[in-house]
Amino acid sequence: MFPDIGVFHPQIVHFVIALLMVGVVFRLISLTGKAQFTGAAALTLILIGTGAAVLAVKSGEDAHGPAERVPGARDAVGEHEEWGERTRNLFLVVAALELLRWVYQIVDAGRSWLRPASSVWVGCSYCTKPRSTGAIWFTNMRVEWACVPAIPTI
Repeated sequence: MFPDIGVFHPQIVHFVIALLMVGVVFRLISLTGKAQFTGAAALTLILIGTGAAVLAVKSGEDAHGPAERVPGARDAVGEHEEWGERTRNLFLVVAALELLRWVYQIVDAGRSWLRPASSVWVGCSYCTKPRSTGAIWFTNMRVEWACVPAIPTI
């Protein structure tokens, strides 16, 4: 289904490292509010870097056969592969959270009661008010709790 891209593994991995490192740094800068462009740049870099991480894992799987045949390299290659998969999985979650944040910003820009203040919004049902939902959200590295009106069902 997918061609053998193992020969490109070193190049792909270095793009992943650069894109994701700069994307995370831009996201941290965007939380300060000092540079407006960093929010959109962080989203773009993290999404492209995550896609490249998926390709890096694929290229690594294609390249690990010849690399494991080097005497004494099998354990190091296996550990390298595990860390690559962990990184890909972590950034798949981060990319999903970034997309969720972006969708909330676009769709609910005018509804302050529904708009989350950051990347993660977890709905809970611990408030005592009828037809309300508790919400936990992370705002600039601090956790807040609030009762918000429940999302109407259709």
